Amino acid sequence: MSIKNIDSGHEIQAIDKDLGNSEERFRLLVDAVHDYAIITLDTNGIITNWNSGAERAFLFTADEVVGKNVSMLSTGEVTSKPELTKEQMMALQVGRFEEEAWRIRRDGTQFWANIIVTPIFNKERDLTGYAKVVRNLTERKKNEDQLKKMTVDLTEQAAVLKSVNHELEAFCYSVSHDLRAPLRSMNGFSRALLEDYSDKLDSQGKDYLNRISTSAKFMGDLIDGLLNLSRVSRQPISKEAIHLSALVQNLFTEIQHHRKDKNITIEVEKGLISQGDPALLRTVVYNLLDNAFKFTKKTVDRRITFGHSSLEGKIAYFFKDNGFGFDMRYKDKLFRPFQRLHSAQEFEGTGMGLATVQRIIHRHGGDVWAEAALGSGAKFYFSLGS
Repeated sequence: MSIKNIDSGHEIQAIDKDLGNSEERFRLLVDAVHDYAIITLDTNGIITNWNSGAERAFLFTADEVVGKNVSMLSTGEVTSKPELTKEQMMALQVGRFEEEAWRIRRDGTQFWANIIVTPIFNKERDLTGYAKVVRNLTERKKNEDQLKKMTVDLTEQAAVLKSVNHELEAFCYSVSHDLRAPLRSMNGFSRALLEDYSDKLDSQGKDYLNRISTSAKFMGDLIDGLLNLSRVSRQPISKEAIHLSALVQNLFTEIQHHRKDKNITIEVEKGLISQGDPALLRTVVYNLLDNAFKFTKKTVDRRITFGHSSLEGKIAYFFKDNGFGFDMRYKDKLFRPFQRLHSAQEFEGTGMGLATVQRIIHRHGGDVWAEAALGSGAKFYFSLGS
């Protein structure tokens, strides 16, 4: 057997060279990391290495901090005293230390940092120092603080809203019960006078009583409109598939029967289905159809069309009629409570129907709008969100 001679001196030099190259590559790699401050410490907490990420985070150069105690990064006090901080002591006890806390830059400003400290051991398990990695999380901290503030604000607003809703419910109860009683009395006694004392009243007296009765009925209708608007604003929404085409056809027949109005036709696009609250969408369709009945009553060959169109990639449903229409200059008043574009002598109504429609559509995440011209009919669109 032959034994190969080894030049131990050359071998040791090669190993040293490889180690030196490895250390240099590691140092270059660490220094190239810009988003993390990577700091090495000796066993006494003195800074031995400071990468470019640390310089960006703390605004100190390596020459200014190497040889100083790492405590300067949390206290701002520059010292070379060999002393371990809480971070190193806890890392040595449990094998790793991590926390989030404020850290101080050279210019005195602070940033919110994630700090990880780990002890470094050699092959013999002797402690040789510590590695400290710091990441700037100030933006995340700001976002979290802002989110917490928003949560507190929303909680406070929810409490206020709950209180307002209780007050609104109490108001609605009062309106429904306390105001209806005198209105019923006004209307009832007016009718009684007309029936029981008709022979003792002249035409002007009868006209006055009719006006009182009509006004009481109108006030009752306004109360109904207000209560309905309040109800649809607070009623929970339960969405399900709604066959709009069938709903429109059924309500058209219902309104025809209620109004005793057969002199009108409707064309309904078949197969239109959407998602929404059944009761609330019934109110929408009823109001828009009833609106079309009302404003076509002076038109010959009255027609209503229900269908859909695609606008900017979204589905919009529409009711089109050939009625009186309205001036588009006043379109912004259409959906406001109590706003009317025509006098009560021309067309009956309280101005609450379209306001109720808009409130329901907005609660569904959609929108409602109209196009019209005086004497050329109107077209009301609505969408239902996603």
